[in-house]
Amino acid sequence: MLIFDGHCDSLSSPVSGECSLNVRDCRRQLDFAGALGQIAIQSMAVFVDKVRREEIVFGDFLSLRERLLQAVAGNDQVKLVTSAEDLRSQQEGSLGVLLTVEGAEVMEGDLANLERLYALGVRSLTLTWNNDNFLASGNESQNDHGLTVAGRKAVNMMERLKMAVDIAHLSSKSVHDVLKMVNNPVIDSHGCCRALCDHPRNLTDGQIKGLASTGGVLGIAYVAEFLHEPYQEATIDDVVCHIAHVADLVGVAHVGLGSDFDGVDYPLCGLEDVSKTTDLIDRLARKGFHQAEIAKIMGGNFWRVYQQILA
Repeated sequence: MLIFDGHCDSLSSPVSGECSLNVRDCRRQLDFAGALGQIAIQSMAVFVDKVRREEIVFGDFLSLRERLLQAVAGNDQVKLVTSAEDLRSQQEGSLGVLLTVEGAEVMEGDLANLERLYALGVRSLTLTWNNDNFLASGNESQNDHGLTVAGRKAVNMMERLKMAVDIAHLSSKSVHDVLKMVNNPVIDSHGCCRALCDHPRNLTDGQIKGLASTGGVLGIAYVAEFLHEPYQEATIDDVVCHIAHVADLVGVAHVGLGSDFDGVDYPLCGLEDVSKTTDLIDRLARKGFHQAEIAKIMGGNFWRVYQQILA
């Protein structure tokens, strides 16, 4: 079964600055050594963790990209995925890595840098992190203005370039603006359902329906705070419940996995690291999903969306 995880922060983890992604390190939830045999395709985000977001520069992206390229070059079982053909040719037992960017601050306010990101292998962009930036309002915005003029231009450019638009971390109005203007499927790479857990990072049922109307996919995050209140009681079963909610609401074709490994504050009980990923298969079967449905959830849906966007 092809497993496709829509988001992790392992590339940006401080541990990855000390220890190659090719080495299994218990301080990290995901690395190449742990993912091989578990994951077929892993989206790996460049996230620049600076408190002052205005200090982020394009060079920060380049440094993290170089970290990834060095690790890929040192492992003949790992390859960078940049095209639909790369997706189709993915071999069982190997790992395909899809490079993404979380937060457009690396663009330094210049839309020309979006084309540079694409040329350097980026195939998805989360327009904001929690904060506002020159493209859009983030989910913690105090003044939700939605997409800016530059943001609308960026979305159009991304569709022309064949890059996935990721609405994770966006404000309500920004999500609305994106969904109203796109022609291609939209993703939420790592989020959950507001109806089950009232967290501002989660999508409402209306937003999930809008996402599904584009043909897109919501990747359910293994983030305790997004899954259950109180978060201390969250487990793998809550992930299954959020998956089931999306499937019941809009169909099984619009939900997948978005672990957010190495971007979480508290490892989730039952999904503490990448080695537990396949445990979801049995849990989904117990919930009543058939094997063909489980295959879509575990990876087929994200594969379909990226195949369509990159083609």
